[in-house]
Amino acid sequence: MPTDTDVTTSADGSSGEPLSTLRGAPVAVNVPLIKRLGVVLIILVLVGLIVGLTIGGVHRNAQVTRLRDHGVPVTVAITQCEVLAGGTAATPAGYSCSGAFSIGGHRHDEVIGGTDTFHRTGQMVRAVVDPQDPALLSTADAVAGEQSSASVYVIPIILFVALLGLVGLLVVRRRAF
Repeated sequence: MPTDTDVTTSADGSSGEPLSTLRGAPVAVNVPLIKRLGVVLIILVLVGLIVGLTIGGVHRNAQVTRLRDHGVPVTVAITQCEVLAGGTAATPAGYSCSGAFSIGGHRHDEVIGGTDTFHRTGQMVRAVVDPQDPALLSTADAVAGEQSSASVYVIPIILFVALLGLVGLLVVRRRAF
C-alpha cells in the first residue's frame, strides 16, 4: 500500500510527484487578491500619514503663533531636567526640563518646550506661556527663533504626490486590461 512519501519515478528517473504531501487540506492562495489588499493597505497607510502629518503641522504652527502673538513672559524655576539619550545612548539627543511658574495667581509645573541645554534644579529660566493653556510653555529664546512655517507641509505634500502617482498608475493599469 503506498504511503504519503512514496514517489513514482518515470523511466528517466525523474518524478512529477512531490516527495511528500502535507496532511490536511491544500492551501489555495489567491495572489491577485493578496496584491489588491497590499495596494489598499499601502494607500490607507499613505492617507493616514498625510492626514496625521498635516494635522501635526497645523498644530505646531498654531502653537508657535499662539505663543508669539498671545504668550506672556514668565520666569520658570527648574524642578527637573533629564538628558534624552541619542540612538547609541553615548551622546545626548536633547533635554527635557520641567519648571514651576505662576500665572494669573495659579502655580503650575509644566514641561518646558524649546529646552536645548541642561539646567540645574532651581535655576531660573526666561520663558513664554500661553495664558489660556499653561501647558504650552517654551523658553523665550525658542519662541523668539520660531515662526509659523510652510515647511511642515513638505513631507505631507510629497506623500500626497506619491499617493496620486500610485492611484494614477492603478487607473492606467486597470484601463489597459
